[in-house]
Amino acid sequence: MNSDDPAYFGGYVADNFAALAGEIDVTVEELVTIARNSFEVAWLTGRARDGFLAELDAYCAAHSVTVAS
Repeated sequence: MNSDDPAYFGGYVADNFAALAGEIDVTVEELVTIARNSFEVAWLTGRARDGFLAELDAYCAAHSVTVAS
């Protein structure tokens, strides 16, 4: 849903999630899993990854979205 191709730069992750949700039968929970996986495999320090995952979990909790960790 994203790219490191310079020709694609300028695309926004939220727009990609919205486009995906509009094109295929995907649940909010599945979108959260995709987002979680992106942090799990990113080249981040453990501290940075944990911080982003905590933000994702907090966002999901605030919007009553089930988080499978």
